[in-house]
Amino acid sequence: MIDKDKIPEQDSIEEIIHEIKLSEIKKFKPVRIHSDYIFRAGIISDMHVGENTGLFPDKFVKDSGQTVLGSKLQRILYNQWKRVIAQFNHYKVDMIFNVGDTLGGQNPIEAGGHVLFAEMDDQKRCAEQLLREVIGNRPNYHFSGTAYHETRTGLHSYHEEIANDLNGEFLGPHAYLEFECPTRTRRIFVAHEAPMGLVYPATLMSRDISWALMSEARGDTLPVDAIVRAHIHKWLHVDHDGKHAVQLPCWLAHTPYKQTIRYYFKMQPTIGGSMMLIDKYGRFHFWGGSYPFSPNAEERMMIHLLATKILKVSAENKNKVINASLV
Repeated sequence: MIDKDKIPEQDSIEEIIHEIKLSEIKKFKPVRIHSDYIFRAGIISDMHVGENTGLFPDKFVKDSGQTVLGSKLQRILYNQWKRVIAQFNHYKVDMIFNVGDTLGGQNPIEAGGHVLFAEMDDQKRCAEQLLREVIGNRPNYHFSGTAYHETRTGLHSYHEEIANDLNGEFLGPHAYLEFECPTRTRRIFVAHEAPMGLVYPATLMSRDISWALMSEARGDTLPVDAIVRAHIHKWLHVDHDGKHAVQLPCWLAHTPYKQTIRYYFKMQPTIGGSMMLIDKYGRFHFWGGSYPFSPNAEERMMIHLLATKILKVSAENKNKVINASLV
């Protein structure tokens, strides 16, 4: 029979932690871990140029000769745009992918209420002005987005025109992209459209990976190592045993319509760009969703407030109403 009085007491977590001396902690030195990335792709999507809360340069001159200046909100977005460009340049990004919804469109459902100007040719030129800043002399590839922000398929393709004007390549609504690494070839699938899960979006991305594996096993589609999609305006990255699914951020602040108001706190966008790196072993590394590829906390709150009308009522004088629209 065990004598309970002779059983040594277990040290508490606090006691164990206190036993670690500062001198011992100093022994742990930082280690620099690096990889040789042979492919470095800058990825942008959902610019929504022309919308009231979308990306816009400091100023733009319309075909009519009118000069349009960006709002305070759009100046913050544009500063983030320049920050992403600086990151792309710093990491020597060698190609740019533009994954759809570049333009805001004519906004017919709200009768143009969400756009600065509805002239599509002006929106296209404004987007090209911004894209030239990020592309430089790099190879660039463009995908179409949703018809609502452009025109119905077959009538006009502004994304194709943008690709031609920027000496890029138009890849349509979806494409396989293959990257030949020294040890193996890696293949990704890119499309603007995406499955949408309101409560558990990562579940749909995991399911997308599972469906890709099933389709591959049946011989219906090519094997893919990563699935990259846009449209949802949220950054999310899922990795299952080296199979990646990525949801891209956007450049559009909160825009009020039925779904975004109904699920207001869920459907706040992730602003910014992202980067895909592939090393010499064919391993992927995706960056996005946080500073410096996205705004910092203070900037995010400013974007939110500038996109929101604030009504304040004084407790001392209930007749005094301040309706503050910061855009």
